[in-house]
Amino acid sequence: MKLKITGDLNHNVYGRGGMRGKLEYGFKELGHEIVEEGEDILIIPGSSANFKHVQTMGKKIWWSHGVNWGRGFANENNETLKDNFDNCELVAYQSEFAKHMVEKAFGKREGPIIFNASVPKLPGNFIKWKHGEEIRIVCCSIWRAWKRLHEIERMVRGLASKGHKIKLSVVGKDHRDDCPFGLPKEGDNFKIEYLGLMNINEMIPIYYQNHVGVHLSFNDYSPASVTEMMASGLPVIVTNSGGSKDVVQDKGGIVINTDPFIDTSFPIHNEGQLPKVDDDKFEKALFEILNNLEEYQKRNMDWVLGEANCVKSAEKFLKL
Repeated sequence: MKLKITGDLNHNVYGRGGMRGKLEYGFKELGHEIVEEGEDILIIPGSSANFKHVQTMGKKIWWSHGVNWGRGFANENNETLKDNFDNCELVAYQSEFAKHMVEKAFGKREGPIIFNASVPKLPGNFIKWKHGEEIRIVCCSIWRAWKRLHEIERMVRGLASKGHKIKLSVVGKDHRDDCPFGLPKEGDNFKIEYLGLMNINEMIPIYYQNHVGVHLSFNDYSPASVTEMMASGLPVIVTNSGGSKDVVQDKGGIVINTDPFIDTSFPIHNEGQLPKVDDDKFEKALFEILNNLEEYQKRNMDWVLGEANCVKSAEKFLKL
């Protein structure tokens, strides 16, 4: 089978060349050919191209991560999405939440859920944890209010105030550019370090050194960082808003129910607009994972290897 996939291969934080690169990797692993023309299938992820402007004789599949809910359905960025919705032969959605938002914006259209999954990179030995030891948490986030890094920091400080030793590592856009929290911080029982932008090969060793990944973004459609962390063996804590819960499904981590369901335009300009994450629920989820870390690590990898990896995603596309 010959396939063409549009999009940027140079995603500088998450994954093997972004959505396009990971999907291409999956198809190649299955023995198929990635081409620039003469394709049997053309896949456009998100808004990376427009079916009106990309000519093909192959089957046209739009792999949708949703619509721009933050700016409203009438935003010009959604025009490309509407064009792709109207001009493809099949829509594949990256999460149930993405499907809900696309259908709310553009109309009912059935299609499979195919996660924005990752290449499993398993450590030789998973990290262990014993009561009283330092808790190592990692999150992957460029600095935007809706990513709620401020909430992760707040809860790390709260846990440290109770006597727990915690280290938080933040991978993502250099905090010196636009993060109001400034330089790395250290206080009684806690340390917060900002590691800046990393490619996947740099990030994997960081994932291996941590016990739990945290992703508290509000209404994120199909967060690549969640599957990247899971694919490296990390159990993940997410909230119930957006598509994170669809990926984790209480299999590769814990979904904490703290957020209201919002599926309308909701522009976010500052942290104060967002709901706070429930501290008690977060702490309960964290220690549930830590006290049963080996079980969660195994459950995580069963889920990633069985469903949420890019080779399985490629297989799903081919079955369509």
